[in-house]
Amino acid sequence: MTGIVAVLPMKPLALCKTRLSMILDDKERATLSIEMFRRVTKSALLSNVDYVWVVGGDQRVRSETLALGADWCHDMGHDFNESLSKAFSSAKRSKLVAMYIPADLPFLKSGDIDELIGLSNEGEILVLSPAQRDGGTNGMLVPICSEFQPALGKNSFQRHREQIKALGADFEICESDGFALDLDTPEDFLICEQIDPDFRTTYIGAVQ
Repeated sequence: MTGIVAVLPMKPLALCKTRLSMILDDKERATLSIEMFRRVTKSALLSNVDYVWVVGGDQRVRSETLALGADWCHDMGHDFNESLSKAFSSAKRSKLVAMYIPADLPFLKSGDIDELIGLSNEGEILVLSPAQRDGGTNGMLVPICSEFQPALGKNSFQRHREQIKALGADFEICESDGFALDLDTPEDFLICEQIDPDFRTTYIGAVQ
């Protein structure tokens, strides 16, 4: 079995979760973003991945990454997909299977990550995890030999499936609860509060 690296792209905190500006102020959005990032990173570190790379962010993201025991890398792309593609290429050069994990999955657990890895036959089969809303893709694992390229964004899950079909590759779908819900909009925030009545306190009151 080859090694697996989880890649977590991050923005500077000031640019995170701007669609929540109607319900959260700047400090609250930054606090929510860093707390979700911490929890996702911890889940990745507790899972069966071999390495965790955090790509981009700001000085606070870098400090939090190193304090948690993960590796931090400069963002070398001009947009989200280019950044992820460059990180995946770096993983391939290092003979590592690349796995994309968003940093805004508030209910992700290490077991969700291990479930996705299991579906990949330990890195041999491409795996996608669909978003619960907006048709996006909230997780993926790409074998070293694959020519697949991430094309994240709205309705990306269908675009990814079409790309895989064009490549003639096999793939699996991981529909675990932890990967399903990413938090981007006020509607997403409400769903999180319905799932966990203490969500606001846990995620916004946790960091001062």
